[in-house]
Amino acid sequence: MNYIIGEMIAELSTSHTYVGGGDQPSKPHVSVGMLGADFEPDGGYFRISKIYLARTGMTPRARR
Repeated sequence: MNYIIGEMIAELSTSHTYVGGGDQPSKPHVSVGMLGADFEPDGGYFRISKIYLARTGMTPRARR
């Protein structure tokens, strides 16, 4: 029901109007990476100056 009401509000172009509570649709879990890098300016652009490796002691699951 929340999804339908949200879609109707969107069709009315009411800008910052929100719907809350009630049944919520399930959302898929999205994994994120643990990346790290340093950048430095280079002629109006940026260059990667260092890429950090994974920390020691991280579990294999955390490294994915």
